[in-house]
Amino acid sequence: MPGERKPGMDHAHYPYRPLPARPALRWPNGEGLAFAPVIHLEHWELLPQPGTKRVAGAQGPWGSFAPDWRTFTYRDYGNRIGIWRVLEALEARGLRATIALGAAAAARHPELVAACVARGHDFAAHPSHATRIHASHMTEAEERAAIAAAIGAVQTATGTRPKGWIAQDFSESYRTPQLVAEAGLQWLADWPNDEQPYALNSSPRIVSVPVAVELDDAQMLWSKLIPSWEWPPLVAEAASRLTADAADGAGRCLLLGLHPWLVGQPHRIRYLEEALDSVLAAKPWCTTVDGIAEAAAPQLR
Repeated sequence: MPGERKPGMDHAHYPYRPLPARPALRWPNGEGLAFAPVIHLEHWELLPQPGTKRVAGAQGPWGSFAPDWRTFTYRDYGNRIGIWRVLEALEARGLRATIALGAAAAARHPELVAACVARGHDFAAHPSHATRIHASHMTEAEERAAIAAAIGAVQTATGTRPKGWIAQDFSESYRTPQLVAEAGLQWLADWPNDEQPYALNSSPRIVSVPVAVELDDAQMLWSKLIPSWEWPPLVAEAASRLTADAADGAGRCLLLGLHPWLVGQPHRIRYLEEALDSVLAAKPWCTTVDGIAEAAAPQLR
């Protein structure tokens, strides 16, 4: 019948491949779990430009008004204070992060970028502002230009071209994976549909590294209002189970999203430290998203 959907996916970006039908996936040091913290280093606009898309629900119960000093300064706290606590927590544990660096933040906060470079963190291309989404309201030409600008901003700020793409609030158009691949990136980390990296049907081929959306600090502590002290045990449970499920060559990955304006607060930083310690107790391979994608790519088919 016309319009009847056949078995399989509703799109052509990747095939359905159940876990038991996959080849073995192993990490370089033989660990079952690969762990990569992801820090979102972003700029929140005080006065969004006409025609830009605000992040849905950003104002919460306060409605929409301008200038929104409350939200602007709340987010600005992360780039003034919170980020330093997060960086210290990672450094104390010998962890490197992947920094999702927005172009506006890179231009406004060169001191932060320099501090992250000095600590050896990796960087991923990221849309320009936290108040703008990257999705189908853009034309193909606009999206190509935005991706190129994001890559260029990271390269200018850090001296190194990024290898991956992390969207704003997981937003993409249908074209994004192919445009990211054509731009020369090697991976994207936007989709929570797996626990293992997998190859996308782009040309050239790139790797989708799945994100643990439910464990992201903003999802847990801000959107779902999970009490801060309940977050570390959930991260610990995930790390423990993923490690156990990775037996017999079924390696797993855990990308933990962190927002300095939220988890860098003085009353929350101890829970980040506890969460990190709980993951380390599972003895994972501690790496970056670059590392996960590079290790996985030759094993995927």
